[in-house]
Amino acid sequence: MALAMLTAGLVALPPVAWAQAGLSDLPVPDVDPRMDPAPFDGRRAIRDYLKAVLPTRWWANEPEFSLGAFSVMIHVPDNWQGNPTSAVMRLCPPAYSVLWSRLDRIEFVPFYRDARRAGITCRKG
Repeated sequence: MALAMLTAGLVALPPVAWAQAGLSDLPVPDVDPRMDPAPFDGRRAIRDYLKAVLPTRWWANEPEFSLGAFSVMIHVPDNWQGNPTSAVMRLCPPAYSVLWSRLDRIEFVPFYRDARRAGITCRKG
């Protein structure tokens, strides 16, 4: 059974992967060391961060990149009490966050009771 699963997994791999794994006599293509095998995706990093820190029943639009920064609209529930701008300000990533290794600023714009409110800009360190 295990051999069948291993064989099925190998068959699914492209021939280049076989060569890189040493399972084939095909030449291994040169890999450019300057190329990052896992490039940074700012939208995904911000989405993952917000998923972890947004309060219950709050949600965010897809981050948009414009003029060198990402901007995200944060939807605050209508029955929430308080100042939405100051609440969104508390969502800024801390100085030690990995987001700041690749980003310089992120803009959060609260959307509360059917209106766009004053936004804030979170900056690196």
